[in-house]
Amino acid sequence: MKEESSRLRKLLSQEGAPGRILELIVKEQVESHIRKGSYLRIVQIVLSQPAVFDKQSKAVFAYSSEIVTALTRLIEQGQAAGELLPGDPEATGWSYFSYVSGLGMINHDADDNLVREFVDRGCRIIGLLRRG
Repeated sequence: MKEESSRLRKLLSQEGAPGRILELIVKEQVESHIRKGSYLRIVQIVLSQPAVFDKQSKAVFAYSSEIVTALTRLIEQGQAAGELLPGDPEATGWSYFSYVSGLGMINHDADDNLVREFVDRGCRIIGLLRRG
């Protein structure tokens, strides 16, 4: 999680339009989550048994909240700038996070075309109006 958090912080610290930064985040997370399918399946086991993995499940939930909070702020900025469709920024952030987490748990063999499609779908969930 530390590696993922570090990459996300680096992307969030970039200068530029919120929509462009979100697009970069979606691309990075989709590609990263697909490559790390085994790791995410372990996370799924931890989350499904919080009584057994108390410390680890709390860390995963805290990390998830941290990511969605950062995404929510960026989504709010993108909506205010007219780069994203209107909607509840927090619900949008959680919807996207659930999507990208699920990809990593079930799609570990995606080819480049499918990865591009997954990135496109992630951008749609965020409500990105224009890409690139």
